[in-house]
Amino acid sequence: MGYQRDFRDSLAGSAPAAAAAAQAHDDHLEQCLEQLISDRERRSAHFAASLFSDPAWDILLALALAEARQQRLTVTGLCALVDAPSTTALRWIAALTRAGLLTRRDDATDKRRKFIELSPAGSASMSGYCKARHAATTRAP
Repeated sequence: MGYQRDFRDSLAGSAPAAAAAAQAHDDHLEQCLEQLISDRERRSAHFAASLFSDPAWDILLALALAEARQQRLTVTGLCALVDAPSTTALRWIAALTRAGLLTRRDDATDKRRKFIELSPAGSASMSGYCKARHAATTRAP
């Protein structure tokens, strides 16, 4: 995917060192995304979901984690993952697509089904966010 290619292309050194660094980045990215999703779920146990209605962020998190795990999500599957009415999720998917953060792809075997994924810009933004978050949490006091 986009973030993996950009990260790997920017590495200097031997191929094994580059592969190890890329894998470490992938691991940090997946851990970051899992933690962000877990934090949101934990928050929902203590506060009414209506206080923190943010389907855009949930959509980006779900798609970034799917990308990190090399999985694909259909529009229908993504709507089911987001804790919002389908119409709201679809409206946010459209808005995020217009903003250049998401891309829709036709399913080659079933034209009724559409896959949704992060665009290269969306992937880079989510990767950059997790890198900055990781750097901020690992800084020595």
